[in-house]
Amino acid sequence: MAGRGDPGAPRLPAGAQRLTGVDLTDAERPGLRLEEVALAAPVARGARLPRLSALDMQVDGGDLANLAARGASLVRVRADGARLTGAALTEGSLQDVVIAGCRCDLASLAGTRLRRVRFEDCDLRGLDLRGAELDGVRFERCDLSGADLSGARCRAAELATCRVEGLEGLDGLRGSAWEWPMIVEHAGALAAALGIAILDDDARGPSAAGR
Repeated sequence: MAGRGDPGAPRLPAGAQRLTGVDLTDAERPGLRLEEVALAAPVARGARLPRLSALDMQVDGGDLANLAARGASLVRVRADGARLTGAALTEGSLQDVVIAGCRCDLASLAGTRLRRVRFEDCDLRGLDLRGAELDGVRFERCDLSGADLSGARCRAAELATCRVEGLEGLDGLRGSAWEWPMIVEHAGALAAALGIAILDDDARGPSAAGR
């Protein structure tokens, strides 16, 4: 990622906690701290965990739909195959995070700083990234249809083999890097975001050769 480096993996020592089926459904736990832990199939539907702090954590599967964690801090965290539909991690910080094979449709990262974060094979339809800061972020084989990046700031972001139909706030991706086939496919939308008008043949003035 253009000198930003890959996300650091969770550092889980041999004695790290490995918990299965933890259930926090509808729980309210402000300031919850999770460190050096591997969670298998956790459930936190509708949980309210403001100021959540997670350091060196692995999440495999589970249902975290509609989790609300405003001001969360995630460092060296990886989630595989989890359901995060409607989850809201707003106005927080994600650093060295990998989200792979997860369903994150209608989730929100509005106002959150993302540094060295990678999304792989994720459903990100309707993802809210308004006002987010993307620094070393990569979206790979993700569906970003209908996502909103209005007011987002990109220091370094990459999109590879992604769907972006109906993406809002394309100007928020200014400075990002796209694969060439994606640029060609969405040239019209990109031109509109930059205020570039399409010049029809009939609207062109006389050529230099005809002057």
